Amino acid sequence: MLRQLSGYLRQRRRDDPTLHVVTDPPDDEEALPEPAPQVLAAEHIESRGRLRAIDLRRPGPLETGFAYFADGVQRSRVLYYERGVPVLFGYVAAVVRERRERHMHTWGKPLADQALYFPYCHMDPVPLRAYDIPTYDTAPEHEPALHPRLLFQLAQDRIGRRRGALESQLVEHWSAQREKTGWLLVDGSLTVSSATTGDAMVGVVKSHTTQYFSGADQDVVFTLEPGHRTSVFRPLSRSYTPVFSWYVRLRANTRRELTYGLVRVEVPAEERLLGHIDELSCWLLAEIRPPALPDPRWDRLLYPVWDCEQYLKALAPSRQLIEGALALI
Repeated sequence: MLRQLSGYLRQRRRDDPTLHVVTDPPDDEEALPEPAPQVLAAEHIESRGRLRAIDLRRPGPLETGFAYFADGVQRSRVLYYERGVPVLFGYVAAVVRERRERHMHTWGKPLADQALYFPYCHMDPVPLRAYDIPTYDTAPEHEPALHPRLLFQLAQDRIGRRRGALESQLVEHWSAQREKTGWLLVDGSLTVSSATTGDAMVGVVKSHTTQYFSGADQDVVFTLEPGHRTSVFRPLSRSYTPVFSWYVRLRANTRRELTYGLVRVEVPAEERLLGHIDELSCWLLAEIRPPALPDPRWDRLLYPVWDCEQYLKALAPSRQLIEGALALI
């Protein structure tokens, strides 16, 4: 796609002085936007009217039943502006990796997609399509103001949704395969409604921008010791994909941030799974070694998930490749 885009931009720049190519983006451009913090409601499932801490520590070595790991990545950056409209290059990919005999292998076929993202109401996609360059509309339902930072954020959001769609598609494909043993660990929230029911699937959420408790209940979460979990609750905002959820402290947060080493776990909201909460939590504790260093999120990032990310990043077009294509203009 980058080769076709280079030819398209070379032709356009001869006649259009409003087209501004960006070969040196700011260092923070590829950083993913953080969602706004929010507090949502939850219903206590495992304990009556309050959250409590539960000790998971057991004698003997920890074992794990996770055999599959799913994750996705996204990369994006502004390639050029046309009359003030930022045109973003977006690369998204998803993979399921399988652990066999302590070695990681790619399960099935990874999914990947690269395209340009911009609002069609402010810029016509037809000339790009003539060069076989795929595009996505970042504002299909309304006409946003012509503000570069606003349009940049809309494009980032659209790229994130595209990544989520690939992850969901791949998890659904895994769910449809019956020739598999072991549980699937999904990096992030379980958002695939049709694939979660009846499957051996767990979601692990590393971000804590969404909070479900306050007061004494939230104190239980923040003071959770390593090797402990909270009692189970049900987020009431998840009517489309209902889940049971709980927190697990993977590593001690002594003199660290409150959420250091803390993850939130999700399973499909099925009564049969309530008897497996301790077992699943212990499996997570078994996955913290080896540590996912040097990743700055290593306190919450499990090594097999880190492996998925490294695999997908190796397939992604590098910054040097993108800048090389733009340098030909």
